[in-house]
Amino acid sequence: MFLYGVVNASGDSLNTDSIATTPQAATRRAEYLLDHGCQGIDLGGQGSTDNATVVSWEEEWSRLEAIVDALAALGVPLSIDSWKPEVTRRALEHGATVINAANTAMIAMPTTSTASASTIVWRMAMRGFYSTA
Repeated sequence: MFLYGVVNASGDSLNTDSIATTPQAATRRAEYLLDHGCQGIDLGGQGSTDNATVVSWEEEWSRLEAIVDALAALGVPLSIDSWKPEVTRRALEHGATVINAANTAMIAMPTTSTASASTIVWRMAMRGFYSTA
């Protein structure tokens, strides 16, 4: 079994302990998780509950860019939790190694030029839809 610890760059996470909105806070959270048995980090920039408000890919990426760079520097598997192709593509380019597609009905996968042969894709189903309010 491979255990990923969760870091959320979005304030609408149900797990408030996972929220880290700066590279420094995200690195501290990730180091804590790794020191306590996690082997990789799963990073999200938008809540994935049915109560989460959808943000544009630009907003999601603005939350994630510096954090992806910081966490990729830790040298452990880094999963990007997003269903937006532009976010997943950019995260892979910045060092993420896994795509955690929270809702496979909504994701268009990155092109093969972006996702390498070693990229892992988790595909899950989700009940309900995101709020747009």
